[in-house]
Amino acid sequence: MKTDKTKDKNIALYEGETIVIRGNEYVIPGMSFAQLEANAEDIDKIMTAKDEDMMKMLGVTSKIVHLAMGRNYPDLTLDEVKDMLDMRNMQKIIQAIMGGSGFQLAANNSGEALPVAKA
Repeated sequence: MKTDKTKDKNIALYEGETIVIRGNEYVIPGMSFAQLEANAEDIDKIMTAKDEDMMKMLGVTSKIVHLAMGRNYPDLTLDEVKDMLDMRNMQKIIQAIMGGSGFQLAANNSGEALPVAKA
């Protein structure tokens, strides 16, 4: 008998990078095309932010992480994501999301992201 994997909350529906947060493993997927399109301005803000701007970006960063994680963990609330994130794990999680969404760091190490495939 075939089982419906969508009913098991422990099974990640979308592939991604496994990251341990507060002792729990989470599979952090990239964002869907719909999410990328709807949040392009916020993603651009995150990808071009300098280290000194990161405190100003906490809300935007939390939103993007929540959207991506929501693909595998739909019951996870924005407040729960905010409690999970800290300055130590934020960069790694954002890199997992952006890498999984098809972006890579610019070759000049400026911190800016470039699409993996150029038209």
